[in-house]
Amino acid sequence: MRERSAMTAPMTLGRWAAMMAKRSVILLAVAAIGCAPTWARAQNLHPDPGFEATGGVGQARSGQRAGRLSVTTMNHWGALGGRIAVQPFARYRVTCWVKANVRKGTFYAPYCYEWDSYEWAFVAAVPITGTIGEWTRMETTFVSPHAAMYVHPLAYMDAEDSEAWVDDVVVEKIAEPDAVMAEIAANAGRNETETRLLARWFAGRGRHAEAEKLLRASDGLLRADIATVLALASKSSADRARFAMEAVAYGGPTYFEGVQRFQQMTAAMADARKAAIIAAALRMNPGYDRCARSAALLFEALAPVGSGPATLAQRRNRLAAIMSALEDAMSELPNESAARAALQESRERLQSRRAELDAEAAQRGKCTIAIGGKRVSPKTHAIVLPARPSDVERYAARELQHHLELVTGAVIPITPEPQRTTQIGLFVGNCKAHAEPNIKLKPEELRVRTVGPALALNGKGRGVLYAVYSFLEDQIGCRWFTPDCRTWPRQGNIRIGKLDHRYAPPLEYRGGDYPIARPGDFAARVRLNGANHAIAPEQGGNVGVHSLAHTFAALCPPERYFAEHPEYFSLVKGQRQSGYAQLCLTNPDVLRICIEGVRKWIKENPRITVFSVSQNDTFNYCECPNCSAVAEEEGSQAGPMLRFVNAVADAIAKDHPNVAIETLAYQYTRKPPRITKPRPNVIICLCSIECCFIHPLGADPHNASFVEDIKGWSRICKRLWIWDYVINYAHSICPFPNLYVLKPNIRFFIENGVRGIYEESCYYTKGSELQELRNYIIAKTLWDPDYDTDKAIREFCDAFYGPASPHIRDYIRLIHEATQKDPDRHVMIYTHPRDYITPEMIAQARAMFDRAEAAVHDDPVRLHRVQVARLPIIYAEITLARGGRWRETDGKLVQEGASDIGALAEQFERIARAEGVTMVREGGPDANLDAWLASVPRRAKSLDVLTIQGGGLQAQILPGLGGRIWRLLDPQGRDVVAVAGAPNGWQPELHGYEEYSEAGYRSPGWQEPYAVKERSERHAVLEADLPNGLRLQRRIELHSSGPAVVITSMVSNPGASPRVACLRSHPGFAATLGQGTSVRIKRPDGSYRTIAIAEQAGAETDLWLRAEELPAGEWSIEDPGSGRRLTCTFERGEVAQCLLNWSRADRRVNLELFTAERELKPGESMTLKQRWTLTAEP
Repeated sequence: MRERSAMTAPMTLGRWAAMMAKRSVILLAVAAIGCAPTWARAQNLHPDPGFEATGGVGQARSGQRAGRLSVTTMNHWGALGGRIAVQPFARYRVTCWVKANVRKGTFYAPYCYEWDSYEWAFVAAVPITGTIGEWTRMETTFVSPHAAMYVHPLAYMDAEDSEAWVDDVVVEKIAEPDAVMAEIAANAGRNETETRLLARWFAGRGRHAEAEKLLRASDGLLRADIATVLALASKSSADRARFAMEAVAYGGPTYFEGVQRFQQMTAAMADARKAAIIAAALRMNPGYDRCARSAALLFEALAPVGSGPATLAQRRNRLAAIMSALEDAMSELPNESAARAALQESRERLQSRRAELDAEAAQRGKCTIAIGGKRVSPKTHAIVLPARPSDVERYAARELQHHLELVTGAVIPITPEPQRTTQIGLFVGNCKAHAEPNIKLKPEELRVRTVGPALALNGKGRGVLYAVYSFLEDQIGCRWFTPDCRTWPRQGNIRIGKLDHRYAPPLEYRGGDYPIARPGDFAARVRLNGANHAIAPEQGGNVGVHSLAHTFAALCPPERYFAEHPEYFSLVKGQRQSGYAQLCLTNPDVLRICIEGVRKWIKENPRITVFSVSQNDTFNYCECPNCSAVAEEEGSQAGPMLRFVNAVADAIAKDHPNVAIETLAYQYTRKPPRITKPRPNVIICLCSIECCFIHPLGADPHNASFVEDIKGWSRICKRLWIWDYVINYAHSICPFPNLYVLKPNIRFFIENGVRGIYEESCYYTKGSELQELRNYIIAKTLWDPDYDTDKAIREFCDAFYGPASPHIRDYIRLIHEATQKDPDRHVMIYTHPRDYITPEMIAQARAMFDRAEAAVHDDPVRLHRVQVARLPIIYAEITLARGGRWRETDGKLVQEGASDIGALAEQFERIARAEGVTMVREGGPDANLDAWLASVPRRAKSLDVLTIQGGGLQAQILPGLGGRIWRLLDPQGRDVVAVAGAPNGWQPELHGYEEYSEAGYRSPGWQEPYAVKERSERHAVLEADLPNGLRLQRRIELHSSGPAVVITSMVSNPGASPRVACLRSHPGFAATLGQGTSVRIKRPDGSYRTIAIAEQAGAETDLWLRAEELPAGEWSIEDPGSGRRLTCTFERGEVAQCLLNWSRADRRVNLELFTAERELKPGESMTLKQRWTLTAEP
């Protein structure tokens, strides 16, 4: 977790320990043996003190739940809790009760901090190492100079293989600000934390001289921090410069966001003055290495970056001025000093930038451009701006100037309209000349026209910038493919005749999510405008949306309200849901709270005009009588949702008529309601998550229900947006052949009234499958739904891959034709590659990429791009090989194929690390690159098959793959547990019977190799020591008298420290899921509840059974299609909850059992026994 930034890291343990040694704050840990002191309690500020809303069951000091934090593999930082509001400079006490088992690293209970100018500071924490077996009270105090403080009841740094629990947290104010600061001011021996606080106290009250005394008595980061505080508090430019120099001299810019702090301190100062400040800092502290590094960072930050919009001469002049200042500073430093060495490295990097500018100069074109028969030149033409241009108009003029220089080699001057004399105008924006007062442009609409030899480029809002880009692209031939790949014509004559073009984009919201598309200058050029693109105001800004989705938890947080008002949250199966659930949408207090929350958001974000009020990313909608009545009346769960959102929108419209409220039509709310229509200021964002994405949405029968829903929403909604999905989230670096459906899908959306599209992409890593190309097609088609996809692919590949382009395009055709020719093949956003990628396809693709690499072997940039494009095929080959297809031979399963998985993994890693890949899928234990690479087996396997027989059943067990029952055959030779694949290629890691040692899906136990401890004709005992320190033993026995299986499983703790365990059985039983297929659940009174799962068999479905819904020791699958009943019996006291899961696609029903999750002390164990009995279905 990184509260400030994903790039932020907390201070090192060593630095923190040194700081803590100087602190005067008393850290108190009081054992829980009756010695807790008693104080008069102030208000408790912690939002969920007993974790009854957000914690887990199994370890609670009071109530039913406690907070738990665990870590398996080494991780730098993890924490529970977050930022809470506090009174600046008041003192607060934090107490909590803790149990812990810290095997490596350090936990903290609590860990409290805020930020100074550069680092985590104002820290108050109690470290924990080793084992705390009984609930123990911890206490610390903190003071924050801000109106908030990060308060983590539990946290860890650099820990692994550890867990801790926390309960009964109290955060209370114990001293007022004036008293706290008077005490600190009077303390001559104050520590660094107190000095930081006092400096801020003085600076905030205008007592700068007193704060400066603290600065003069300080050194290092503390001095840089105080200097930064004083600089930002100073009104005088001279004082700001003086304190900025101090911050640089003591290393401020070398810390987190230090360069940005310098920019804030020197805002509105000229580059020359900034350079003088840097040089003065070097003279002030020449022997301090951080001063030298600060100067190097700042000199480089002042130099031009990227391609403009600025003329080449302007960028060269700026670079020359910065290099001159740097060299002047170097001349005053000793030759052998560390400072001079640091600046020399910076000088070399700036010289590289100068070489880049020289290369750009060499690539400038020599084209001639003629408009209306008149050649455009600096002598005859000028780029003309209105007398009072907007920031967007200024930026548009500079972009036009920059690109015309690239094309012609000449710089066309920019002039205000009142100063234009005889020059022919290239008019940008609302100039008086050639104005069209009778034409009213729509938002973002552009106007491009010629008037004789003059050119008029105009538009509404960011439309004027789009007019420039449309002219450059359509008439001149410029293209922008990625931030570092663009083309422009370099020779020839460009003749522009009469133009009279007007275009309004059909979509008001055009959003992508690839990292490649986030830079604002690139996003503006390709005319993306979504909230995820960092488009500056001068670039037209983006369509600001506050939290596009899943905002219920933020608007009405359960940790704040559930304890006192459980009625605010969804009622599911008779129980109000805490944690991450949904809201009760007919509760008037919930409506009031959400309206207040939206008003607060609007006040905090005055530039944003769309705010999301939308369901959390889970199911569990409210089943209370009022909500259920509305849903029944409306024929959809969208009914209560839309009535609630309409009420929010009505309240907001009174004070903010320009603000819209957005909500989702997602999963259970996707179907439109019968009666209620969205208000005019409500945006419905319809989500396509369940669809197939390799065939056009509107033409694929698989997507028929989505087509019905979009047509229904289109009839009632004036502002309909789409949340679309364009990658495989479970295998993000894998071929996903959807490039040719992007255009028909976007056209289909627009034809059904859609006004905004968010194409959710691989937002979490670079290097995902064809990221740059897919983003280009998306951007072109969102702007112009008629843009030809083949043209987009061809022009992109020619520019991006150069001579390798034909081979890359052959590969693209291969993966699309091979998958899309079958109308019955469907690929969704989590589909496994084995369902659409074949070994034959991989072999052909491998040859194509060999040719592509050979074509660019002497071009390092393009060679790397080709190799990144190859990553998906390497990934697919590894994935198919590791899950693989297996054949049964001589009592073994032998993996097919001759792929050298180890060599493939090494090739993948080399390319991925060069590209900066960090993840291979959106989530899961092996989502990040390192974890995935560690999970890849380096050689093909063979698995022994252990067979036992009895009572007409035959069980085939794989000790080397989790000890799973791979196949269980009934007396007729039919499969009782579901299997994947066929004799010519089995997939034994899917379905069957597997077990876990923890509650999580596929936690340790499911795939580890097991030793066979005993075996006979009818039974086998298997055992494995697991990576989480637990031992799992399983006895599988077939009865001799009839078709029955008894499985007795035991998880134990053989180690020296306590371990948390939960036995979870995971059987996937084969079922036809035809008419009449159902599950019977025995009730405590002996009666049975029947769930007709065949009638509900659409997508994969989960049904949790807890408390009174838990089977009374028996449940069964009734499957008329197979003529079988499978009954599972178990000891009710051993089972804490059950999960019924079924999937029609897999023809599978799971009857899963969970023991309670509990801590096993060394030598302790827990057992789960179950019996499966097979009978004829009555």
